[in-house]
Amino acid sequence: CKVASLDLLMQRIQEYDNGQHVKPQQIISSLLFLSSNDKVLYYECCTSSTSLQDFAILDEDWFKEVASCVFSQHCKRQITNRRLSSLSQSSSMDESSPMLQSMEIARKTEQYKDSNSSAPYHVDHISQLWDVLSNCAAINAKDSDTMWHREAFIRTAVEKAYPTTQLDYEEQSRAIFSYLRCLLVHHGVFVPVSINASENDGASPSTAFLLPSLFHEIPSNVWSYKTRDAWKTTLSHSWLFHDVVLPLSRLMPCIMTTVLKDVENYSFSSSSADSSEDSVLKMKDFHCWKSAFRLELHSITTHATTGERTKSVVEIFAHLGAADSERCVASKIMTNSMCRLVVSAKGQGGYGGRKIWEGGYDLVLQSVEGAINEYISQRDQCCGEVEREIVCPNCLALHHHNVAATVNRHDVLAKRNDGVRTIRCRRGCPLDSAMLCGIAGRGADETLLPLSSLVSHENSVRPGKLAKDLM
Repeated sequence: CKVASLDLLMQRIQEYDNGQHVKPQQIISSLLFLSSNDKVLYYECCTSSTSLQDFAILDEDWFKEVASCVFSQHCKRQITNRRLSSLSQSSSMDESSPMLQSMEIARKTEQYKDSNSSAPYHVDHISQLWDVLSNCAAINAKDSDTMWHREAFIRTAVEKAYPTTQLDYEEQSRAIFSYLRCLLVHHGVFVPVSINASENDGASPSTAFLLPSLFHEIPSNVWSYKTRDAWKTTLSHSWLFHDVVLPLSRLMPCIMTTVLKDVENYSFSSSSADSSEDSVLKMKDFHCWKSAFRLELHSITTHATTGERTKSVVEIFAHLGAADSERCVASKIMTNSMCRLVVSAKGQGGYGGRKIWEGGYDLVLQSVEGAINEYISQRDQCCGEVEREIVCPNCLALHHHNVAATVNRHDVLAKRNDGVRTIRCRRGCPLDSAMLCGIAGRGADETLLPLSSLVSHENSVRPGKLAKDLM
């Protein structure tokens, strides 16, 4: 027996002790003792859907084989074939070609997005979109069930996990597979992303799982803090972790999942809101790697009077790295015990950066702040002080990003509340405090133009006459 339920353990002990009554708490205490001595794998904790204390892993090597199924090439092919068959009833493409498979999934996913623009993505399509259109590895519960159902050693363990004739195989496998997924989440192998279902169908939220161990390294040309267009600018906020004593390897997956969930849910709520709303936010692209992710957001704005629609694009890049990382901002002033998370946004810089802030940057920063606070609250001794800073956009434009100057965000907000509009970084660059802080730095008495009345450079139209005729 490789995995056993508490009911099975109680039955076996009672048979061994000639029917002596055994309390469940006695079994739990024994399992905890054996687990502390590395004899079994047992946890006395609960999640929202499954209690980890309902089962015990009696063979750790068996559990390692179960976890390794997720990363085998054979299982990846099984998942790909299942997704392809679910996307198309009759597929005539060559299944031996991974490129054709990727193109087919991408095409079907885009068709699904176009035909269901007013509804949230289904969890199957989300995992397909991540796998094909980004460098992120993701699966869902159906994928894991498919993998584990096809393995004979897992099926045998499932059949022996419960007392005889207590449950049928389907119910046993459903309970044990749910337990295994929660156990992999507990160990950080799976990172869950909860996606809200449509309110109309009454379905419960679905969950997909990121696989951080399969993420790739960051490509060299994925991001630049410089901008080619004069009307664009790059804004960067950072969290500086002092005295890092434990690796922050799980922080980035937590941030990715929080940002994805918040942006997707916000996009759905803005799309399904009243048509009189001024702007709708949509997630166009998402790529993630071991220590970074890149997000492209499109803000569709409708003019209240003319009905004209304009689009603004905001590119967001987040990176977590130490002082020796080539993408780390202001690394020259960091020590070896420091680590910096930088969240940057590139977009239209006019009007105090409103197109950037209201185009999703403020939403992403709030999500990152919440993910960091939750991560630190669960791991009190992972690092020392965490300092929130703002990187000088002029330094990013004129100098190398590792020597860019930073200003404390709390100080900028305090000066903004005191009526100071312009501040200077350590290099002497004049900075607009409203652009640095965005929505958080606005005063209550400020009057802003509607977002639809602002000029959008992405939709700028060339004049129909020559310049000399316009003079």
